[in-house]
Amino acid sequence: MSGRFSGVQARLKEGFPDSLFVHCANPSLDLVLQEVGREVSLVAETLNFVQGIATVIRIYGPNEGWSSAYPECRERNQSPINIVDQDTIISTEYQELTLEGFDAESSNKTSMKNTGKTVEVPWQVSVPVGFSAGLGSLASRGPSS
Repeated sequence: MSGRFSGVQARLKEGFPDSLFVHCANPSLDLVLQEVGREVSLVAETLNFVQGIATVIRIYGPNEGWSSAYPECRERNQSPINIVDQDTIISTEYQELTLEGFDAESSNKTSMKNTGKTVEVPWQVSVPVGFSAGLGSLASRGPSS
């Protein structure tokens, strides 16, 4: 997924230059997202959607015959997800995501490692006391203390 035009991150950055793309396989972060998903249905629905996409990529990825079935998807164009910019619809149904309590400085130290496929960022995640996340009328509050 590292091609200039074929990777998911490159396509997102092209259309939304201020966006932050995070490829994550961190089990601690996964647990935090699952917890928030129990409280905020939009988060749960989004995680299920992303998991579905990951399943499709895993089943039909380049190493599993995707490039044989679709020769145009070989090499630099190997991503099985084709995001067609002119067909993309941006929904204005949801309001801006608001986060509170996440600005506290952390003592966690992290590093980055190029794995050859993606960048690995190992870190320990702890849910901050008094955090909240909201999307319009949907909100989730963490413990107060």
